[in-house]
Amino acid sequence: MSEENVELVLKDLEYWNRGDMDAFVGLWDDDVVLRAAEGWPERVFRGKDAVRSFYEGFAETVGRDSVIEDLIDAGDVVVTRMRAHMTGVQSGLEGDMQFTQVTTFRKGKVVLAVGE
Repeated sequence: MSEENVELVLKDLEYWNRGDMDAFVGLWDDDVVLRAAEGWPERVFRGKDAVRSFYEGFAETVGRDSVIEDLIDAGDVVVTRMRAHMTGVQSGLEGDMQFTQVTTFRKGKVVLAVGE
């Protein structure tokens, strides 16, 4: 199953970068939980709609140009070190942001995503 989870992470990043939010959230469980990195105004988002709203706001603020710099396959968990090039239309931000995301899968769906 772990190889399938890596493929799902790669596919989800592809959906994200091309702006296909329906496909992006289509890989998540209805009861998904997202825990944002420390420093975000809200840290925990529960359910597909709340997580989608978080990511839509993120995209509006900084853009959607992300690449995986490193990936660790740990079975039901995939750890990715990512770099996002920020080109926010609203914010005017320009630059790179690095972060790590730990994604947990159950039955082919994302059930937990933790950003650091």
